[in-house]
Amino acid sequence: MIKETLNELNNIKGVISTFIANIDGHIIANTGEIKALPLRSMANEITAFLRNSKLKGIPPLKRFQFTYDNMIIIIQVLDFGFVVVLCEPDNATALLRLTLDVLFSKIKNNDNTLKRIATQKTKF
Repeated sequence: MIKETLNELNNIKGVISTFIANIDGHIIANTGEIKALPLRSMANEITAFLRNSKLKGIPPLKRFQFTYDNMIIIIQVLDFGFVVVLCEPDNATALLRLTLDVLFSKIKNNDNTLKRIATQKTKF
């Protein structure tokens, strides 16, 4: 289920790569062109950001993004982790966001997927 959903995300025009990690920063699954990207470091940074936000009393974030000249990074926060979508900057359209919403809902509404995210350690 997780890999299939990530593949669906990755098939959206403008998506370069996707990965899902648990709240401890362990990568559960990934797809796409990610050879040169430090996924584990990225997951750890996102985890630290979420924890620091919580400690500072910032209301829980559900989705946020970082925008760079060459890439947009969209992070969807789940109860037990997060999904990261790396996009080409020119293709971060309303259609992309709508499709992401549908696929994120599939992940959030699947108890088996959420349990796997919560308990699994990094695969690589």
